[in-house]
Amino acid sequence: MIAFAEADLASYKWKNRVLVILAPSDNDLQLKEQRASAAASAAGFSERDLIVVTEIGVEGPIHRKFGIRQSDFQVLLIGKDGHSALQWPKPVTSEVIFSAIDRMPMRRDEISKQKNG
Repeated sequence: MIAFAEADLASYKWKNRVLVILAPSDNDLQLKEQRASAAASAAGFSERDLIVVTEIGVEGPIHRKFGIRQSDFQVLLIGKDGHSALQWPKPVTSEVIFSAIDRMPMRRDEISKQKNG
């Protein structure tokens, strides 16, 4: 997991997909559930060039950019193109995330290149 203070989303553009987790505190039960799901699926995250960035307990730049209150839990999927692809107000399983990514045109191209190359 990468804390947002250490990361700039623009630096991941065209290199990584980013799963952004926003939570009101480190003790948030939804945050713990989302982190556990991500940790259990590390291989799938790596295969899809997916990293996790968090913004916890502050109304920081991601909260402001997407108009999310500091008191809300939110999960955002940012594509390699830097645009927000999906947003969930509660923890989401890795299977749902992977399915969404695997339907994206850029990911389908990656899979095709892996099969042919």
